[in-house]
Amino acid sequence: MERDRMQQRQRPVRSAREVYVPRGGQPQLAGATRLPYSHQSKEQVLLQARKRRRRPWRIVVAVAAVVLVLSLAALGCIWFSYWNGQNSYDELSDALTVQEEGATLADFRVDWAALQAINPGVVAWIYVPGTVINYPVAYRSGDDEYYLDHNFYGDTSAFGAEYGSIMLAGDNDANFADQLNIIYGHNMRNGAMFACLNDFLDPAVFNSHRVFYLLTPAGNYELRSFAIDHIAGSATDIVRQNFPSTADLTAYIQARVDQSRVQPDPAAPAANTIPKVFAFSTCDDDNSYRNVVFCYVSEYFSLNGSDENAGTANIVDNESADLVNPDYVEGLESGMEERVS
Repeated sequence: MERDRMQQRQRPVRSAREVYVPRGGQPQLAGATRLPYSHQSKEQVLLQARKRRRRPWRIVVAVAAVVLVLSLAALGCIWFSYWNGQNSYDELSDALTVQEEGATLADFRVDWAALQAINPGVVAWIYVPGTVINYPVAYRSGDDEYYLDHNFYGDTSAFGAEYGSIMLAGDNDANFADQLNIIYGHNMRNGAMFACLNDFLDPAVFNSHRVFYLLTPAGNYELRSFAIDHIAGSATDIVRQNFPSTADLTAYIQARVDQSRVQPDPAAPAANTIPKVFAFSTCDDDNSYRNVVFCYVSEYFSLNGSDENAGTANIVDNESADLVNPDYVEGLESGMEERVS
């Protein structure tokens, strides 16, 4: 006993600033094999604790930085696809000669040969003065899906932001011979295609852009808007082509006038005096509703002597048509540029 007490007195006295910490940071359970102890100061223990607390934040910051870079890259790709899509349509604008103020419908000229060489399914050109709407109109019989993500050249975007093409409904007649002709266009985030039609819910904008020009190989239409309806995308009573009777057509037109979000100024003709309607449709910002501008024909100029209600002639139905050789198209476009310059 005396010897044990002597050994305890001879053990070195450690500083109060020194502690024993088991390696791994956890004390050993009773009966378990004990791991060697390391001799660390209190400052070292606190420093290691601070480092352990900082480690999760470093991971969070690193992950956030990666997400930010990827998000910026994705946005860059999307906006590039918007720019590239609009740029392709800007190049096509050389095919249209726009009338000067005071000119007539006969003064509009479209290079249909060049457009049909690029896409045989072109059926019209839509132009709304004072807006960005200035595009060719494509068509595939019975198909309303293809031109949702294919542009006028037949291309799709590699980056997921599909520009698509302005298109005549696949159930309509390619010659615009139906009583109701529906033309669709995307609501693009950069304001292109039919995005500006959503602004027509403002009465001032609607009434200052009443005139639409729809140009076809057989003749030119001057259209005037008479209503804009905010319609659920699931609605089934809006899209049709023809009506069983004149009374049914009149009732349809009157319903569009009654449900219009804007009152036209000056007022539109009476519903029973309108024999043909053109509807221009785009989705609203949340994509669950459609804003549809309805127009009547205020004037028509025939390019081939045909009657307006008889439709047009010699339009290619391209349900299965392929686009032409790009080298041939390039030659036609060069010719267009020479004529313009």
